Amino acid sequence: MKSYLTIFFLLISLSLAAQSTNADEIRRQMAKVRQSTNWSDPAAARKATEEIRRLAAKLSGNQNLPVIGGSDNSTPLGKQTEVKSSVNPTKENILRIAERFYNRSYKQLNAIEKSRFDLEYQNAQKNKFNRQAVNALTSNGANLMMFGTNHHEGCVYLTSAVKADINDTLAVNNFGAYLRIIDSLKVSLPVLLYANTLFDKSPVILTQIGCSYFELNDFKKGETYLKLALQVNPGFGKAHSALCELYLKTGRWKEALQELIAGVVNQGCSYMQAHANFQQLADVSSANKSGGSAKAQGFYNQNNLSDDDALAPLVPENKGKVQIDPKDMLTSLVPEDNIPDEDKLAPLVPQDNKIKMPQFANITSVNDWMEGGGYSGAISAFQSFLTTDMAAANELQQVLKEQPNISPDAVLRDYPNERFAIDCITEMIGDMSNDESMKLSKKTDKYIEQAVSYQQIYMDKYQRISKDYMSCLQACPTENPMHDYCTGECQRKYCLEMCNAANSYNQNLQNIFDDWTRDFNESKQKQQELLDDLYGFTTPWFKKLYSPYWSRIEAYEIRRVALLIVGNTVTGYAHRALTFPAHTDCGSDCSVFVNAAPPPVEEVDKKEPNGNECPFEGNKLSLGIGLCSVDFDCESIEAGCSAGVSISAKRNFKNKSSTLFVGAGGEANLGAVSGEIKTGVTFTKYDNGNMDVGGKFEMTGKVGPVGKNYEMSATLMEGANVEGKNVIGL
Repeated sequence: MKSYLTIFFLLISLSLAAQSTNADEIRRQMAKVRQSTNWSDPAAARKATEEIRRLAAKLSGNQNLPVIGGSDNSTPLGKQTEVKSSVNPTKENILRIAERFYNRSYKQLNAIEKSRFDLEYQNAQKNKFNRQAVNALTSNGANLMMFGTNHHEGCVYLTSAVKADINDTLAVNNFGAYLRIIDSLKVSLPVLLYANTLFDKSPVILTQIGCSYFELNDFKKGETYLKLALQVNPGFGKAHSALCELYLKTGRWKEALQELIAGVVNQGCSYMQAHANFQQLADVSSANKSGGSAKAQGFYNQNNLSDDDALAPLVPENKGKVQIDPKDMLTSLVPEDNIPDEDKLAPLVPQDNKIKMPQFANITSVNDWMEGGGYSGAISAFQSFLTTDMAAANELQQVLKEQPNISPDAVLRDYPNERFAIDCITEMIGDMSNDESMKLSKKTDKYIEQAVSYQQIYMDKYQRISKDYMSCLQACPTENPMHDYCTGECQRKYCLEMCNAANSYNQNLQNIFDDWTRDFNESKQKQQELLDDLYGFTTPWFKKLYSPYWSRIEAYEIRRVALLIVGNTVTGYAHRALTFPAHTDCGSDCSVFVNAAPPPVEEVDKKEPNGNECPFEGNKLSLGIGLCSVDFDCESIEAGCSAGVSISAKRNFKNKSSTLFVGAGGEANLGAVSGEIKTGVTFTKYDNGNMDVGGKFEMTGKVGPVGKNYEMSATLMEGANVEGKNVIGL
């Protein structure tokens, strides 16, 4: 049933020539219509199409088909279940459904898919969601569903089209088809029913509704909608084939056979599907020939047939009736070798025209793939293939528009069996190739997710290690040699952790790449086998097309599927956007950072030892004894007398010198206030033998025992000096 959706989703309704071996006259009439019509004239083409549909309906409605009796053991009869949609097909409800699926699918998109969709959606917004913009959204969604690798990406396009214009029939129908594809049958019903309210003459929509009811076991409603589809378009093969399966499910063998042949005539099913349905009918016929069940006979009695007719075999024996042998309609896919020599022709397409699988670079390193040009080369190859595929598609369209070059009174031979066989083979192999491509795509998506996860783990480690490194540097002393040692040790610890983190991430990335390479090679081998099978199975049938017209069309059809297989392989090769490997300044050999460097030996402290601190630093103590006094501070002691003539001797314990002062001096007292002035020359001798000569002026003022002393001196060796100290009298 799901095979119908391929055609539904693209809204392609094909009406091809009938292929019944018992209706030669009708077939000749249809061929004549095709040959004599000017297909470039829209009016003529429309009239010819209607005539072909009328003839096809007449052919498929043949009432002389034999009735097949027998057992129904091959498929259990379905039990009728009435299905009622829990959601009314109203505009508001459909918008809510679209919004729900949009929100769910948008969250599943990766960054590239979101960016691509957002750009398309913004373009549609710029065009104010006109009909062309909405059609572009829903068409992109349909293409992504058919040829993409993530159905969620197709969903956001389809649902955004519905939200943009809820009254667009194409958008609503495609959204309903998407729901059917993902097996949301009950949810698809109100959507499709709403699409039917927008346009109730679409066989595609009606058939989809019928199939949904059928798959939910509501056979009555399913049959009703499928028949409505055939009322709109009697030649719609998909509706015929769906009815065939419905009749098989409900045990209505006669109608099933009629719809089976009608579906084949109108290209409504694949060969595998038609063959399976026909085999079931043949089994029923064989069982009835040997004595069928009463229940099975009852079905045929309901069709107003005699028991003899009801139990007739598929191939009647001398009953004088003109009957179609279904086996002539569904001939075996094994070509016969008994073609007369004079009818045998050389192949119309040389063997060297076969599409070959391209060679893919055997890249084993993820670094070579992501940074060495492997991935960029794959993208270039993919873009080149798209150009080739587009050119081939355009050529196919031109070939399909060509008219057969035959004389006016000639009739074009249809080759129904050969063309049917080729079409079934190409459809089956194309579907198998798509399935294989989808399997590889799902694996690749998981690998990409794993790579992104490993990259995030590495980035978290990188941030933590960098933070620890900065903290370590800030804690280092500012003076050498310990500063250099500390920063070096911080660098070593940083590189040890960073090297291991980068190597672990790169190894995980390489493991993912190895797994993907294995999966791709296995998938490529399967695609190669499908490509070989395509030519192997179609060539015997292609050689039987002795018509340049039909052989040219089928040759292009075979090439289309071959390019599909190659395209799926190239897409799988290019669809590997892994994260980039990690690189650090520390290199990849972590062993050099394992052992710490020994700390440097500290130098002996060369500072001179300090004595005890002076308790009266910055002060001078003065002890007066008559005209004489003894002064001492933290550095020196001086003793002298002053009475007009001043003389003193001073010993400096700090600079190890002795000084003799000779000069004039005077003292004045005014109650508690006193003052003293000295001026003269100084002679200084240092303990090392050096001599120095200079002058000194000293002034002292006191109030009571406390005052201030200022001394200004200048020597040849030390220069000028001014010093002030507090004076404390004792």
